[in-house]
Amino acid sequence: MLTQDRSELPFDLQGYFCIQYRWRTNKDRKDLAGSIINLLKKIDADNDPKFGPVHYHLTVKAQGVVDFDRKLAVKRLVALTTELSYLIVEFQARMEKCAQNHPQELEYDASEARLMISSVGNREFLLGVLKEVYEIPQNLPCVDLLITKNYIPDGFLSDEDLGLFLNRLYMLRYSKSIFSNEERFDKLFETILHLKSMSVFARLCLEKEWKGARYSEFDHSLHQDAFGPQF
Repeated sequence: MLTQDRSELPFDLQGYFCIQYRWRTNKDRKDLAGSIINLLKKIDADNDPKFGPVHYHLTVKAQGVVDFDRKLAVKRLVALTTELSYLIVEFQARMEKCAQNHPQELEYDASEARLMISSVGNREFLLGVLKEVYEIPQNLPCVDLLITKNYIPDGFLSDEDLGLFLNRLYMLRYSKSIFSNEERFDKLFETILHLKSMSVFARLCLEKEWKGARYSEFDHSLHQDAFGPQF
């Protein structure tokens, strides 16, 4: 809002952004233009924007909130995909190194990115080696954020897909307690790949407004560019 005297604003409007201005001289008009530009930049950078009386009058506040939530959710999902990609790269490097160090006991299947025990000899030692290979970092900020926050606006994913997505997040974060040692080695990498695929699907649902889309019908081959680095 613009006013020449802020003290004249009704009390119920004083909490909104307002610029007090003069207009008689060129300097006054330049100052007004600069104030408007700076205010627009401030609003654009605000993570918690306040909607004004015009939004209420036009009944678009709810739509503004949905659009803001969607943009924020897309950023979070992009960050999650990146975090999972780093995990995939890290695990693959560990697997290859471990297979090179123990060529007689371990096999590395590059096509499925799996490390398998090829000999029953010294099994306890090999399980200890695999435990180190599949150790999940303590710091997973994107995973933790999406577990604790509302990550996508309602209505874009089916309840079944939302439940599956959240289930995969919990499986990754709490893999030590959910899986036994041997089961964890088989399921953990698969969980990461599956979660990355679902995060890409959820992001595309928001960006392309695929309301009611089903993950089971998602054709990965048509959207390879959305996955980033391929593994």
